[in-house]
Amino acid sequence: ATLYITSKTKTTGMSLSEDHLPPGKTTYLPAVRVGNWREDIALEEERIREFLAKKEAGELLIQKTSSLMQQVTNPIPISSEKDTLCFGDRVVLYHVHTQHTVSAHIPIGILHLSDAIKSPCSVTSSPNLKPTIRNTFSIESIASSGDSHDRGDPVRFGQAFYLKTQGGAGGDLYLHSDVASFRKDAKYSRQQEVLLVSPPSHFCVWQILCVRQRDRLETEGETVPANSVVLINHCRTNHNLACLSQFSYKTAFGLEHEVTAHTHYTQYKTIDTHNQWVLMNKSPTEVMEVTQQSKEP
Repeated sequence: ATLYITSKTKTTGMSLSEDHLPPGKTTYLPAVRVGNWREDIALEEERIREFLAKKEAGELLIQKTSSLMQQVTNPIPISSEKDTLCFGDRVVLYHVHTQHTVSAHIPIGILHLSDAIKSPCSVTSSPNLKPTIRNTFSIESIASSGDSHDRGDPVRFGQAFYLKTQGGAGGDLYLHSDVASFRKDAKYSRQQEVLLVSPPSHFCVWQILCVRQRDRLETEGETVPANSVVLINHCRTNHNLACLSQFSYKTAFGLEHEVTAHTHYTQYKTIDTHNQWVLMNKSPTEVMEVTQQSKEP
């Protein structure tokens, strides 16, 4: 009888031919040199040299990310403890109800590719109360308005000013807002969006108002007490800065809330807690104690 060997014949104990090997597999040992082996070795050595050079220069993506992350989260000094707010002061915008602070929302792509916060940059509220590059603003005078003031002059209720981030990693950006539209609004609430931009314009002008509406006319023109509960009003649209705890972002710094410019009222037509802020220039513990005593019912 004739024995026919087909493709289904069992091959246990026998070596597989090249046709039956999976892709990328070979029958020879790794030490065997085949093909353009000299070129492959040279390319691998070149890749290693480029990697080591970038590592020494700090140009690797992981190094850039960690560098910017560290810069924007390092604590920085704020203004000395004063009784009133003054132009040039460094302040932290502290939200009374959520105990969060207004912070720059830096996308992952910017953390990888840049050494500073870039314009335009969205804004969120962070649970971090320590003054850092992300959440510290300077009160700047508006020179083009004809009502410019020198550093150290007191800020008054109803007086226009800019809120600017710090230089360097902060990018010297200005807090900005504009009327909500179909293509330009907050991501979740669809209210008026708040951004950090450069250069400044009339959309970056803000003012401080008294929380109690019945006292607003009487306090206009008076100096603003530091670390007191106030409203931060956008002059162009007449909407107040707001923090919305019902809308949250997952960021590189953790879970943070959405910040918009929209005036919220209670059922009694008083200003809601969404709009109540403190321009903080002292330790967070002291400010929290003061705000707990002065909270509106």
